[in-house]
Amino acid sequence: MTLAIALGWLGAVTAAVATAPQVIKLLKSHDPSGISVYGWVAALGSNLGWLGHGFLIGMPNVIVPNAAAMTCTLMILYQLHKVYGFSLAARLLPGAALGTVLIVIDGACSPILFGLLAPIPGIVNTGMQAIQLLRAEKVTGVPLGMPAALALNWTVWLAWALVVHDAATTIASYTSGTLIWFNLVWRIARHCGVRPLGRRTAGRLAEPATSPDQAVATVPPAAETKARHSHVARAATAAGVAKRRRGTSRERIRPGTNRLQTIRISGGAKLRRLAAKRRPAARGKHL
Repeated sequence: MTLAIALGWLGAVTAAVATAPQVIKLLKSHDPSGISVYGWVAALGSNLGWLGHGFLIGMPNVIVPNAAAMTCTLMILYQLHKVYGFSLAARLLPGAALGTVLIVIDGACSPILFGLLAPIPGIVNTGMQAIQLLRAEKVTGVPLGMPAALALNWTVWLAWALVVHDAATTIASYTSGTLIWFNLVWRIARHCGVRPLGRRTAGRLAEPATSPDQAVATVPPAAETKARHSHVARAATAAGVAKRRRGTSRERIRPGTNRLQTIRISGGAKLRRLAAKRRPAARGKHL
């Protein structure tokens, strides 16, 4: 087995499983925080374009991983559709149209032009994901395994492209790979406790979501603390009212016996007794 074949199939395997952690994470937790919806729409166009490129150059190691990646992308978009409720057709059609345009350019024009244009959807995908990782309050919806697998995948594809002299894959690996490595480093930083950039989390109310990328609204700590205190106060008030309504119980020695007897004092009787005790003191103060 030559080096080119080994690198090609290693790239195929890593590409096929690169987006699987994201699919598993969404299926298990249904947590979309930190995931860019429009980035995955662009990824669909990229997967379709590279799938067509694999058929045109007759490389199974390009066809297989992109078919698997496109399947994972469709599953991710479907799960996001279930969470956000957007129109699935409205998200799939732009990606399909973009992939079709890339296939036509690859077949009708030169591979160099395809190599210049094919990375654009991938750059849009990784760029929008980078923005989400930089600004989102929570990024728990993006598993660490996905950017790590993508970074490894593009590194392998760059090595394969340099060996077989594939200009399209070389250009795409340099451009998309740089952003993917940035996403990996920043995702690790967020996991270690680095705060999001360009967003103040204390002292202001959460802004309403204007897009699916912003649909997971976060509550600032001040507002969350205030709401928690209000909830506790309401619960304590309700408990006090219920206690007054129920009244209290008191034990005393039953007359003529040495046995304890439990007597129940209603809430109204208790209040009247307290009022009777306080009334003389109040009159003395008034006088």
